[in-house]
Amino acid sequence: MKNIFKIIALFFLPNFLFSQVVMTDRTEPILDGTAILKLDSDQKGVLLPRISLSSNVDIATVESPQNGSIVFNTNSTTTLPETVAYFDNSKWNALLTKDQILPKLDLVNTSSVSSAGNISVTGFIAGAITLGSGTTNWTSLGITDTKTFTRTNNSFAFTLEGMAQLDRASDSYFQYAVGVFVDDKLVVVRKYHKQKEDFTCSWHKFVLNGVVNNLTVGSHTIKVMARNIASSSGSSTQKIIYGGVAQSSNTGNPSCDNMSDFLSKISLNTTVVESIN
Repeated sequence: MKNIFKIIALFFLPNFLFSQVVMTDRTEPILDGTAILKLDSDQKGVLLPRISLSSNVDIATVESPQNGSIVFNTNSTTTLPETVAYFDNSKWNALLTKDQILPKLDLVNTSSVSSAGNISVTGFIAGAITLGSGTTNWTSLGITDTKTFTRTNNSFAFTLEGMAQLDRASDSYFQYAVGVFVDDKLVVVRKYHKQKEDFTCSWHKFVLNGVVNNLTVGSHTIKVMARNIASSSGSSTQKIIYGGVAQSSNTGNPSCDNMSDFLSKISLNTTVVESIN
């Protein structure tokens, strides 16, 4: 069988003996004076010794291994997976792949979702708000997200912020609620109250923080919704504008000049942590 590898030894004798070994399948070897041993190929790799180690402290299969010894372990155990391993500090240490190391780490994912805004909600609905209830009487604020969990020990934390502005009103208070729903069930909610102010275009900033723990493994739908509760007028035609610009109560009802789409933007920032079970 033709041996496609060439071994070349070069000897230089200035004041001492020096040699370089090149193993290659190239027609002309490419020498490198910085290496005592060079393996050179553009089509083949290096096959490490394939050894079945009984554990990460097995010093019998490879008798008295020295620090720096490298093998490919073919026997997956609780202390040493099937992978490349090197010996150091009296034990074999695995060079883990991404798939092997991920189960040993907490998984963290952050994201941000913004609403297109300018959401108008008309009328007011008073009454109790109960965690675990559904989406009846609530209006979407244009944010829907999906979170997928692969571990039972997990947490979903979020910060929601945006602006609400009372439409075509002056010297009027208003109340509203903003909630976060998981699979159409209310999990976090807060009520907000804006005091009466003797001018048109009254606005209010809302911030909602929350954490939901240990959602079931699989995908879950996250929704942000709002509900008008009360205002000075209590009119069924009164509007609150979320994430946008309301109209003033001045003649002709021009757009409010104290708000903009950028300033009123509604954003949901989330952090998902999946811990080692």
